[in-house]
Amino acid sequence: MKIILATLPTLYSIYFLNVYLRRDKGSVNTVLVSTKPVVIDKRKITGIADTVFLLNRFGLRYFLFLAANQSLMAKIHQQSKAFESVHDNLWSLDKLAYHFGFDVITSNNFNSEACIRELSSINPDLVVVNGCDQILKKPFLNAVNKTVNIHPSFLPDDRGVDPIFQKYLRQAHEVSVSLHEITEAIDEGPLLIQDLHSAQKHDSYLQSSMAHGRMASTLLKQYLQNPTEAKSQQAEIQFPYKSWPTTDDLKIFNKKGLKLITKQAQQELLSFSV
Repeated sequence: MKIILATLPTLYSIYFLNVYLRRDKGSVNTVLVSTKPVVIDKRKITGIADTVFLLNRFGLRYFLFLAANQSLMAKIHQQSKAFESVHDNLWSLDKLAYHFGFDVITSNNFNSEACIRELSSINPDLVVVNGCDQILKKPFLNAVNKTVNIHPSFLPDDRGVDPIFQKYLRQAHEVSVSLHEITEAIDEGPLLIQDLHSAQKHDSYLQSSMAHGRMASTLLKQYLQNPTEAKSQQAEIQFPYKSWPTTDDLKIFNKKGLKLITKQAQQELLSFSV
């Protein structure tokens, strides 16, 4: 089966790919990476010029967490420079591509004619979207055989930008993931497979994200080995759509003593082992 994975260059996505390819022995032909600027409150985030906006919007603690993410991405790149080495640690996208032989395509607009034309020339059997912020429109969806999304929640609950944060915020000690067909309605497409199980308390948001990445890989592998028919999402929603964490969300997060990142979680991430 010819598979394209569409994703963002984030810690969650890189971790998922390491688990899917190295632990679960999955396969992918092409990785389509979004280079579209992140949009927060209708503002494009492009670099240092947005520092004041981010500090005002999220506060110092969350801003430092975003900065730590960039630092960890740099460390992953640094520890992956020896492409030939197969020692245990988290590999960068480039090193994964080197060892597993997939192509990497970048695009700031998946719905552009150029991107759709390139994907059509690959003629994939399946496009899998995971951790990506680009909303796919009809021309894209019509150009490929099938497009599915991996969403880290038990849909229809927790649709939106960062369901892992929202679950961690309300201290739901669970890991849940849904695989669904993509339609023009965000996170509302028919369900293919989903799972939820209780989990021990994670020490941080980052550690919870890694647990969701592992479940996402497991579910994708299960679906590929035994495709299931799609079914409509149930109508009853307990936890509705949410966008980026609000100021109130972050105040509650801090008041509860929750952590975004810890040294233990960083070590667990960087020292990934099959």
